[in-house]
Amino acid sequence: MAGTEKYDRRALSDVRYIVLHHSGVAGDQSAATIANYHVQSNGWPGIGYHYLVHPDGLIEYVGDVLTVRYNVASRNKECIGVCLPGDFTSIPPTDQQLAAARALVRFLQGVVPAASVVGHGDIALPGWETSCPGATWPGWRQRVEAG
Repeated sequence: MAGTEKYDRRALSDVRYIVLHHSGVAGDQSAATIANYHVQSNGWPGIGYHYLVHPDGLIEYVGDVLTVRYNVASRNKECIGVCLPGDFTSIPPTDQQLAAARALVRFLQGVVPAASVVGHGDIALPGWETSCPGATWPGWRQRVEAG
């Protein structure tokens, strides 16, 4: 699902971060459900992420990495957005989700070697603070960082 406008384009050299997100709601949402929310509720051109990593470990490419998707306010040009659908406020992602996210991060660091792996809240600017990707992030961060 897409809105009436389009996302701007960028060079891979603009990317500084691989940003992990959670959807903030329980369960596994489809790309279409998330895109519909982003378009209908936020007025965005389409889904705000580049990848989804589902609880069963399925990795879904949902947005061209050369597009400036909306996933970190005022920093979008610098970010590849990876969303793990679910709410990780009190429960971490599944083992399959974490293993797949780690594999995806390794791949992306091969494409953009200078990119750091961060949670959304780690790089949110003042006025845009967030707890995303959930309060459990410190406990699973090392499981997705490729070293």
